[in-house]
Amino acid sequence: FADLWLSPAAREVRQLVSTCPKNCWMVGTAAPVMKKYIRHPLQWVAKNKIKSLLGKPVCIKDIPHYDVGQDPLQGDLREPANPVNDNREDIKYILRESEVEEWLADPA
Repeated sequence: FADLWLSPAAREVRQLVSTCPKNCWMVGTAAPVMKKYIRHPLQWVAKNKIKSLLGKPVCIKDIPHYDVGQDPLQGDLREPANPVNDNREDIKYILRESEVEEWLADPA
């Protein structure tokens, strides 16, 4: 895992995500946020549903952008307070007792 996490490609992706002005880090949580703040997308959806039922075209060029902010518990990924530690020597691994025993018993 450390090889993958500390690879140049992973660093590049983390850098891109941390500076993304479009909240790219939030792509996986867009649906829950839309449900939490349903009034924002609901207005656009209702208006365009009526237009659709009346046979009028739905204009997707005027989809509004709503900034609902960030939860303070998540922090701000655009300006990381704790940069990623790329020093392998500082990485600590926590193993269960059974994993340590298995590791020590393995002759390889």
